[in-house]
Amino acid sequence: MSTKKLPIGMAIKAIIQEKNLRPQDIAAKLRISRQNIYLIYSRQEMSSTEQKKWAAALEVSLQELANKREISSDDQPVQNANYLMEQLANIEMQFREFREQLQVKDNQIASLQRMLEMTLGKSEDVIIFKTTPVLPIYPGLGALEA
Repeated sequence: MSTKKLPIGMAIKAIIQEKNLRPQDIAAKLRISRQNIYLIYSRQEMSSTEQKKWAAALEVSLQELANKREISSDDQPVQNANYLMEQLANIEMQFREFREQLQVKDNQIASLQRMLEMTLGKSEDVIIFKTTPVLPIYPGLGALEA
């Protein structure tokens, strides 16, 4: 029976799920963003320094992390099916996050466009303001001009 290695990202994800940890808590321990946690799930390999940091954050030994990566050839078909499903779920999650980010950016762009229109005087509010008659403050001096 031969053994193969599961990608490091999938091993990390499995430990997080087994320990019922929240990605944002792990992100805080590692001082990275929550989105980076999800990106790590797709990593194939990782340096030993990174593995030590992750093992510490997950509160497991390096050996436990290495053991989580080991899969026997008997388990491979099930692992491959799970791997593909997990990758698909990861892509769907990233897509949702990107869609939310895109909506925020669209709102920011619309706000900037409105601000630019007001600055250039093309907004209805500015046009109305410009056409409002100026009333004299002091009757004998006449109206103040803009």
